[in-house]
Amino acid sequence: ISYSSLNAYEAKAEGKPTPSLRKVVFRPRTLIYTALWSAVGLGMLALLLVRDTLEVNVLHDRNPQYVQLADGGVRNGYTIKLLNMEQKERRVLLAIADLDDALMTVAGDDLWPSRTREFVMPADKVLSLHVFITTPKSALKPGKTPFRISVLDLTGIEQAHYGAAFHAPEK
Repeated sequence: ISYSSLNAYEAKAEGKPTPSLRKVVFRPRTLIYTALWSAVGLGMLALLLVRDTLEVNVLHDRNPQYVQLADGGVRNGYTIKLLNMEQKERRVLLAIADLDDALMTVAGDDLWPSRTREFVMPADKVLSLHVFITTPKSALKPGKTPFRISVLDLTGIEQAHYGAAFHAPEK
């Protein structure tokens, strides 16, 4: 049993010479396919080399959306996931911005409330945090207030941001 194409089989049957391997392999269609697949492969490699290695995902607590405190302030809860996609440990700074006088506390952390918090992220892992953000009554805006949660790599130049919303009573 021999393996051959239908064209080569018919050419042999008619006594004509069979096409050379060079003609079969280096046809225009084969060259175009090779160029296209090479371009796709190079594009994927380029995207892999320039991808972000630090990411932040924020999920607002669903129930209750906010808690009215005894002093008139409002507290919102968030689950924040910090993704370290590098093969080394890194120090990062978690910060809140665009929310006047707001302070953050991290569940299980006994530090004072602040606008920033430093963490050490393990290599190639996700750091999951439950964060409470509190706004005093004097700085409270009714309804939803947009603000930004940022993560800054303290050893490099990479940073990631997430636009979130702070919920308060409508008055």
